[in-house]
Amino acid sequence: MNDSSKTSEADRTSQRKITLTDAYLLGSNLDYLRLAGANQWDIGGLEPELGGGYILNALRECIDVLSETDIDAPVVDEMAEFGEKLSEEYKANSNINSEDGRLLEQKANTWFDSLISELRKEKRIAVREHGLFDVERVLRHPEDLFREETWNWLSERCQDDISQACRCLAVECTTASVMIALRAVEDRLRIWYEAKSEKELNRGPWGTVLGNLSEEYKHDSDRPAVLTDLSYLKDRRNEVSHPQESPNWSEAEETIYRVRGTIERIYQEQE
Repeated sequence: MNDSSKTSEADRTSQRKITLTDAYLLGSNLDYLRLAGANQWDIGGLEPELGGGYILNALRECIDVLSETDIDAPVVDEMAEFGEKLSEEYKANSNINSEDGRLLEQKANTWFDSLISELRKEKRIAVREHGLFDVERVLRHPEDLFREETWNWLSERCQDDISQACRCLAVECTTASVMIALRAVEDRLRIWYEAKSEKELNRGPWGTVLGNLSEEYKHDSDRPAVLTDLSYLKDRRNEVSHPQESPNWSEAEETIYRVRGTIERIYQEQE
């Protein structure tokens, strides 16, 4: 966290247009920061850490996206200053206190509103048709991916994640599509595992559930039917977490279908 994150007017001429993947990363990190402040979570390491998660890393990821894109929102400097404050006042991997937590929660909400205002100025992107994915139908009726009773069983957040994953795929934002689809299936896998085992999974950053289940069921032969696609889903998680790799259209499309299959199997097991 230093003054290098501040963006001059001259720098803006070389910045790229924001993508839906960028918008998703900003939204998910700001949502994380809001929750982290409210629950007084760990600030993380004072140096950048691979794998995301933690307050300082979430701030860094927001700053990186905003510094690279042409969104004209005066929040980058505020994020950098708040990150510097935490780095100076806290030891690594300590929890934010209640006062700073409330301040972070307020700031995250303010930053979110400011960015939404800027993003509303962006032009819409044309939808592309590919492969077996019926883009027009799924955009209008994402519930058609599932049996009616399965869709109705999903939480509102999970339904929204499925809908967003389909919209991102429609405009070829494959990384965002995979990330959101995996978040949806993680929600259902957590519920399934905790009901089955009467144990809680460790709660952590995005992708934790898939990692925990892979440790719990190390061998394919030990895995129940619900986890048939666990290895595939974990591979996709690792791919989109890597800064130099991204899924192609076919992989993102298959991820949505595999997520659907896993969710359907979870529901059927609970019937």
